[in-house]
Amino acid sequence: EQAGMRPRNLAADVTNYVMLTFGQPLHAYDADKLTGRITVKDAKGGEEFSGIGDVKLKLNEGDITICDDSGIIGLGGILGGIKTAMTDNSTRIYLEGAYFDRSRIARTGQEHQLITDARYRFERGVDPSMVIYALNWAADMIVSLGGGKRTEVDAEGICEKQVATINYAPSFCKKFGGLDVEDSVQAEILSKLGFTGKMEGKEWSLTAPTWRTYMKNPEDIVEELLRVQDYESVPTELPDMVLFKLDKAKAAPMLKMDRVSRRTLAGQGFLETITYSFIKHAHAEHFANGQKMHILDNPLDEDNMATMRPSLLPGLLVATASNIAKGEVTRAMAEVGTIFGDEEKSQAAGILTADGARHWQGDAPAPEAYAAKAAAEALLTSLGINVGNLQVRTNTPTWFHPGRSGNLVLGKTVLATFGEIHPVTQKLFGLKNRVMAFTVDLNVVSQQKFKQKAFNVSSYPSVQRDLAFLLDSEITADQVVKTVRNATRSLIQSVDIFDVYTGKGVPEGKKSLAIALTLRAEDRTLTEDDIIPVMNAAVESVSKYYKGELRS
Repeated sequence: EQAGMRPRNLAADVTNYVMLTFGQPLHAYDADKLTGRITVKDAKGGEEFSGIGDVKLKLNEGDITICDDSGIIGLGGILGGIKTAMTDNSTRIYLEGAYFDRSRIARTGQEHQLITDARYRFERGVDPSMVIYALNWAADMIVSLGGGKRTEVDAEGICEKQVATINYAPSFCKKFGGLDVEDSVQAEILSKLGFTGKMEGKEWSLTAPTWRTYMKNPEDIVEELLRVQDYESVPTELPDMVLFKLDKAKAAPMLKMDRVSRRTLAGQGFLETITYSFIKHAHAEHFANGQKMHILDNPLDEDNMATMRPSLLPGLLVATASNIAKGEVTRAMAEVGTIFGDEEKSQAAGILTADGARHWQGDAPAPEAYAAKAAAEALLTSLGINVGNLQVRTNTPTWFHPGRSGNLVLGKTVLATFGEIHPVTQKLFGLKNRVMAFTVDLNVVSQQKFKQKAFNVSSYPSVQRDLAFLLDSEITADQVVKTVRNATRSLIQSVDIFDVYTGKGVPEGKKSLAIALTLRAEDRTLTEDDIIPVMNAAVESVSKYYKGELRS
C-alpha cells in the first residue's frame, strides 16, 4: 500500500514486491489449473484471449503468448490469463520469470492499448541477469510467509547478459554536458554506479552493469554524471550563433538580400508565401533542368513531398491552383527561400494571375509578361543592380513560354528569368488561365560588384530628343537601346522606347522603332553643340551594327 499498489493475495503481493525491489516482473499461476507443459509461442493471429481484469483480446500475428496444453494462458511480458489466475483458495503456485525482447513487448502493448506494470518495465529494459535471482528470492519469500516448500528452478533457454563496453574520454563531459568534472570524481561516480574497466588516462574503456540497459554511448555516460552531480550545477551559457562563425563577407550580404527582397516584393503588392521545401517528384523532375534531384529516403508524404524543390515556382503554382479551386484567388504571390539542385541556393520568385473578379468598371486585365519583367527589375534595382546595363536573352527554361519569356543577363550571367508559364506546365498544375512568373537568383546577384554612386539631382534642365529607325524585324528593341546607351554614355540619362510600328509605309520584313533620349549635364545647361554629337553618335551606332536607317 505504501508503494501505491493494492494488496491481493500472498503470491500476487510477493511478485509485486519483488518487481518493485529488483525491477524484474514475475507471474504466479495456480498450478492446479495448468494442463501439461508451459511453452512460449508466437500468436498466429485471430486467437481469443481472456486476461486478468476482464480483458478480452483478439491477438495479432507475432504476439508473444504463454501456453499450456489447453491453449493460451498469458500474454507474455504484459498480462496473465484469467483461467489460471491465483485465488484465495489456491494452494499450489507455479512461479514464472522471463526476459522478453523490449521492442516486441512495446509493440504488442501499443497495438492492444494495454498498460501494465510488467509492460512498463520490459519495454524500457530489465536486467537480464536478474531473472533467476528474483525468481529464487520470490520463492523463498512465499515459503517464509505462507509455509510449504519449493522446488528448484527449471530454466529454459539462455538469457545472455547484454553488457555494453563504451570508449569514453573524461574531457567529453565538459564538451557535451557543459560541466567540468575532475577525472577522479568521474571515476568515483561511475564506480559507485556499477561501471567497471579502465578509468585512467585520456581514453577510458568502461563496461556498463547489466541493469543499466540504456547505456550505449559516451553521451549516456555524461547524462549519468550530470544526474549525480545535479543538473542545476551546469552553468548557463548561450551557444554561439552560427551566423558569426561564417565569413561576414558572405553571410551578411545574403542575409541583407533576403530581407530586402521580402520588403521589395511586399512593397510591389505581392503576398509573401511560405511553401514546403519538399514537393511532388513529378514537379521536381519538371523543374530540375538537368540538375541533380534530391529524393528523400523517408518522406512525410510519398505522393506530394518526396523530393527537395529545385525551384520556388512549383510551390507557388500549387498554391495558386489551390487558391483558385477554393475561390480565393491572389493576383500576386511571391516567396524568398532556398532551392536544391547541384548546389543549395537562395532564390526569389513571384507569380502573377488574373483574379477573374467582376467590377462595375470592367474586369481586371490579365497580367502580361512585361509585368513579371518589371517586378524582377524592381527587385534587382533594390538589390543594387543597374537594370539599364542588363540585356534580355530568350533562351529560357522549358517551363516558360518560348515566345513570351526572357532572361535578364549581365554579360553572360543570368540574374533573373521572367515570362509566361508554358501551357504544358500550366496543365501539369491544373491551371487554365495564363500565369506570369519570374525568378531571381540571389546567389548570383550577391556575387556582382557594385559601384556606389552618390545620388545627385542636377539643377540644370534636361533635353529630350526623338529618333525613329527603320530596322529588320528580328532586331529587338533591347539591342537598340543598349547600343545607343553605350554610344552616348557621357550625357545620356535614359533611353526609352515609345513606338514600334509595322504596316502601311513600312516595307515587308521591316519595322519602325522610335526611341526617346533624355540628356542632362550636372554642371551646365546643354546647348546644340553638346546635343548634336550625341545624336550623331546614336544614329551612327544603329546604322553600323544593325544597318538601321533614320526616318524623317
